[in-house]
Amino acid sequence: MKRLLFALFLIPAICWAANIGQPPVIRDKDVREYLKKIADNLHIFEVTDTAPNGNRTGSKGEGIIYNNSGTLELWVNYDGATTWQKI
Repeated sequence: MKRLLFALFLIPAICWAANIGQPPVIRDKDVREYLKKIADNLHIFEVTDTAPNGNRTGSKGEGIIYNNSGTLELWVNYDGATTWQKI
């Protein structure tokens, strides 16, 4: 029984291993564009001691950390103006 189970798992593994193709060639331009996309979408949160709602302008989806007397809260801008929502 053990041999049968072993064979059932081993045979598909051998068959799939034979179908692995060569990876595509990555050009320097592609790598540069890929890293630029990552850097453009990297979000680094700013920490502030002033509540952002009504006091700070931001872009839609921007996040900020509000230090409320030692309690850190995440606030996200959801209208592209001065309206922030605590998450």
